[in-house]
Parts: sequence; C-alpha cells; structure tokens
Amino acid sequence: MKGLRFLILVVVALLYLRVMQAPFVYDDKIEVIGNPTIRVLTNWQAVATYNFSRPLLIASYALNWWWSGLESWSYHLLSLGIHLLNSMLVLQASRRLMPLPAAILATLAWAMHPMVIEGVTYITGRSDALCTTFWLVALIGWTDHVRGQSGRIVAMLALAGGLLTKEVAVALPLALLAIEQHLRGSIRWRDHRWVWGLGATALLVRLAAYGFPRGEVDRSFFLQAGTQVEVWLRCLQLWLLPVGQSILHDHPAVLGPESLAALLLWGVIGGLAWKRGGLVALGLALWALPLLPASVVPLKETMAEHRSYLSGLGLIWALCSFLPAWNPKKPVWIAALLLLPLLAGATLLRNEVWRDEVTLWQDAAAKNPESVDAAYGAADALRLAQRWSAAQEGFEQVIRMREDHLDARINLGITLAEQGKVAEAEQAWLAALRLQPRSCAAHNNLGALARRQGKLLVAITAYQSSMTWCPDDAIAQLALGDLFYEQGDPQKARYHYRRYLSVDPDGPAVKRVQNRLRLLDL
Repeated sequence: MKGLRFLILVVVALLYLRVMQAPFVYDDKIEVIGNPTIRVLTNWQAVATYNFSRPLLIASYALNWWWSGLESWSYHLLSLGIHLLNSMLVLQASRRLMPLPAAILATLAWAMHPMVIEGVTYITGRSDALCTTFWLVALIGWTDHVRGQSGRIVAMLALAGGLLTKEVAVALPLALLAIEQHLRGSIRWRDHRWVWGLGATALLVRLAAYGFPRGEVDRSFFLQAGTQVEVWLRCLQLWLLPVGQSILHDHPAVLGPESLAALLLWGVIGGLAWKRGGLVALGLALWALPLLPASVVPLKETMAEHRSYLSGLGLIWALCSFLPAWNPKKPVWIAALLLLPLLAGATLLRNEVWRDEVTLWQDAAAKNPESVDAAYGAADALRLAQRWSAAQEGFEQVIRMREDHLDARINLGITLAEQGKVAEAEQAWLAALRLQPRSCAAHNNLGALARRQGKLLVAITAYQSSMTWCPDDAIAQLALGDLFYEQGDPQKARYHYRRYLSVDPDGPAVKRVQNRLRLLDL
C-alpha cells in the first residue's frame, strides 16, 4: 500500500507543477493580498477574530505570508499539499466502503478530475479543500466508530476543525447520519448528541458575532431555490463531462421552465438513489450536503466550481457502486481505466489556463459572451498586465454592454492616461463622477493627472474633493501631504502625513513619510 500511495501522490502532484507560480487572481486579491490580518503570524487574536467561522483558513494564509510574503508559490504549494492529503484520505474512506480496486479508481478519478482545480490552483478555493480535509477525517472516524472501533473522538475533533474552517461544515453532522445509516441500516441517536451539540454551539457563536445570515444580494427564497437546482445540475454535468469550465459562471438568477425541469430531474435522481439505497444513496447525500449551505444563502455568484470540490466525490462513489468485481478484461473496467488518462489530460489543459490571469479571464469571457463581469475581468487583467491598448478596448466593450459600469470608466481612464491620451482620460473620469459623485477613485485619478501636468492647485482641489467623501482614503492623504510639503506648507503637510500614517500604518510610503515628518519637526 505504501508504494500505491506514493504513486498516487506523484501522479496527482505532476498535474499541478506547472501552476506553482500562477498569480493571485479574482478574490485572492481581497482575501489574501488585501487582508492585513494575515501579515503577522503571531497576531493570533486578529487571525481568530477576522472571521469567526474561518480562523484555521486565515491562519493558513498567515503561514504562507510568513513563509513567502506575496510570492504565490508557497500558497500554491500548501494548497497542493492539502489536496494530496485529501487524496490519501479519500483512499482511506473509499477502502472502508468498497473493494480496493474500486477505491483506487475512485481516488484517482476524484484527485485528477479537472473540477477540483479551483480547490487547488485558486488560492481562495482553499477554503473548500481545507474544509474537505476535516469532512473526510470525520467520515473516516465515524465509520470506524460505527464498526466498533475508536473513532468518535477523532470525528468530533474533525467536526470542530471543519467548523473553524468554513461554514459548509454545518452540514457535516448530517453526513455522519448518512454514513451511519449506510453502514448499519439504522441510527443510534444517542451517539450523535455531542455532534449536534458542537454544531449548535458553533451556530450560536456565529449568530452572536454576525447575526442571522444575510445574502449578498436581495433574492427571494423561491428565486434562490430555482436558481440552485439549475446550478447543481450544471455542476453535475461538469463532473460527468468537464467541458465549459470557467472561473466565472455567470448563471442568471431567474425562474423559468429550466428551473422546473431541473427540479423534476433531481426528484427522479433522488428517487432512484433512494430506491437503490446503499452507496448510491450515500453518494447522493455526500453530493448534496456540501453544496447545501452555499445554496441556501443568496450569494452574488450563483455558481462557483470550488464549491463542488467535495461533492464530486459523492458522485464518484455512487458511480463506483455499479462496478462489478475487479476484472481487467471486462469492458466496464477497461472503460473506467481509460477514463483516468483523459481526466489527467483535461486537468493539465485546464491548469494551463490558470497559469496566466489574462488567459484565465479571456477564457471566461469567451465562454460567457453576455456576461458583463467576465468582460470586465478580462479587461482588468489586461490592464494589470499593462497591455494598455487591449485593455482600453476591453473597458470600452464593458461600457457598451452596461453604460453605468463605474469601475470600467475609472479603469478606462487609467488605460488612456498610460497611453498619453490625457484629454480622453480626463473625460472618462468626469463621466465616472457624473455617474457617482462620491467616487474617490475618480477624484484621485483626476488629482494625479493634474499633478502630472504641473497643475498643482487643480490637483489639490481634486484630492480635497476626494477627502469630502472618503476622509480615510490613504491615497488622497498621502498625495495632499506630498503636495503641501513641496509647496512649503509644513502645517498642512504634517496634518495629512499623520492622517496617512493613521489610516495606512503598513503602507508602502510609511518610511518616506516618517522621514519627512522628522525633517518638518526640525
């Protein structure tokens, strides 16, 4: 078995070596780059309180920051390590439920499937991968407990770890019920008292900290439910046939005939699974339960591939239950084994898309041609790559798709300014202010443009306008400090420099500002 485990680890690791230097993308720029909490590993109070439901996840980011700062390789390396650990746990869990050949096939099919990529390559997707670690340990521990071995304490500790990693762990007690029903045919409810007590405690703590869960968007229960039955079906299709993967699935939140058809289809699937029972029913439960928490709360993104990281294992278990006894000459086993190199090839190709942010977002825009968010993501990736002309065209396309897209107008101005199209850049930012006078980014950009042209009074006026709406804007405070310092107004320079230090104590210009303050005090 040691040789088998080593072979699985090597094969899976090879699929991800090409993305060890992949950049931070999408929500990584908020959850990692923009999260000051993770920048001091020893500041455990900040790590623990940044998000009461995810301190272990935040601690893993803090470990990466301590290790490599903002070099992405260590983040990818740790995420890959978590996935490799999960692969070994999947093998252990599968061996408890099916014969060894089927368990090996299930492990490889899951670990090499391109639908797990967002849980591995997408750094923010680590939340699902790390939470899956605790799910799998809990399932293994509870399986051993049901079979009369020690394991209940392990399952309880794993449940606690899951609850400290991501909110989806609230569904784990239901998964323990499902696996016990599968193994024993009945449930000893007394054994679950402490499990449900721990889950209830975690829920009460979160309610005390954040109140009742609120959706990111205003979406009715029926609209949310109708949308999610379609999303689940789309995820099922991608696990069965991984064609059309994207970092952004701009699935519309609408009710229509498709919602009813999806609901009926899920009813048929559920009924057939219930009738067959066994590993099919358990697999369907493991498919649904990790998806359920995110499906109940209306999120801005109706669909994300990393949410089905663990769910796919349930589907694979259900499919493996149809395999006959091991016989490499049987057509079904030949087909199953031939599927593995196809999955590996698909994962290699998909990871190539993730290696470059522009390619990743252009892929999303091509697959979602009517999506404003995908088009904006592609244009912004071009801006960050300093491909100014192409980015300009991208932002202009976004504005044609939605005229009131504020960020597109602001970034359009940046791309124009970088190309020396000063008048056009100014018009783009003025257009943004007509849409939203409170846009401090537009005010700041106008200030920077005027400063570059030597129009210092105009620049000061623009930055002061920004201060009217955003008194804690570090960019404006620093710029005003510099302007007044250069104009020989020490009193105002001191004021704005000190404000800058108070609002951005870890900012890139802190040392320069501190040196200037010392000179001003002299």
